Amino acid sequence: SSGINAEYGEEMINNTRPLKVHCNAPEYKMEALANAYKEFWGHVGLKPGRKVGKTQFLKGLSKLGREELDREAAGVPTLHSRVSHALFDIIDANNNNRLQKKEIAQWMAASGLNPDNADKMFQE
Repeated sequence: SSGINAEYGEEMINNTRPLKVHCNAPEYKMEALANAYKEFWGHVGLKPGRKVGKTQFLKGLSKLGREELDREAAGVPTLHSRVSHALFDIIDANNNNRLQKKEIAQWMAASGLNPDNADKMFQE
């Protein structure tokens, strides 16, 4: 039967490894991102050893969306925000809560993009 295997979620986590190299991310930041991804995709239904069909996957995403809106309305951090914060913390190599051109260039390189285009992110 066709479906998305949970290894897809693991592959997504493994694809973050270039962040460790290009952004010089410490292991604790990488673990925070991996854990956030696992929780996020686990709520969709991607779990080790389990295949998920398209219908199940879409239902899982819809359910997650409703849960995220409920969390947001209750003032509870969302899973999406957890992933976003973990990713920002990796890109923010100097931990000053601001992204500089060099950090954006490193993130772009880690993402397979041309780091020379980081200048465009800082133009108005």
